[in-house]
Amino acid sequence: MLRGTNITLGGETVSNVLIGEPAAGGREYTLGIPKGDTHIWTDTLVSFWGRTWRTIGLPMRGMDENIPLCWNEKVRVRLCESTGGVTVFEKGTYTPHFFAYAEWRDLRGIRTDKLGAQTADAVNALIYSCSVGEYIARAGDLIVSGECSFTFDTSTGQAVSASMAAFRQAYPGFATVSTVAAELVGVKPDIIITAR
Repeated sequence: MLRGTNITLGGETVSNVLIGEPAAGGREYTLGIPKGDTHIWTDTLVSFWGRTWRTIGLPMRGMDENIPLCWNEKVRVRLCESTGGVTVFEKGTYTPHFFAYAEWRDLRGIRTDKLGAQTADAVNALIYSCSVGEYIARAGDLIVSGECSFTFDTSTGQAVSASMAAFRQAYPGFATVSTVAAELVGVKPDIIITAR
């Protein structure tokens, strides 16, 4: 007899969730959602096996009376590998915004040959679980790996320059955002940032 397990969805325990066969080298699974469940499974984080996963795509539901088992809905999840999050500082105001579920991939200094052309090196930040009302990065913002508590003095132009010099020294791995792509319905990370 098939039996599901408990998982955490938005801080709440959901019982009898079936975890299907792995895909993408164990980075993705399909979850079977039990009949009668009323939770929202779109664009959300779930936790099981000590790791955090992000639902991708829309849940698919079948007709209860045509499905003999305990599960009538399924949704795919992808592993959210947080590398300590990222902090984005708004251009001009330098207001910090921390995103805990984010991957930081620093490819600066790494070049690959694709069909005879050199690709530009960059930082890629993949941000998961952006809620409505959260800040969305823009070109020109500063981005740094991890949670950054640096405070810029914006009282005068000279103070901003001095703060920027101190920031560069304290966080030499920072980058400036060049492009931002927002994704809908969790098919990919919510926000994909390219920075140099």
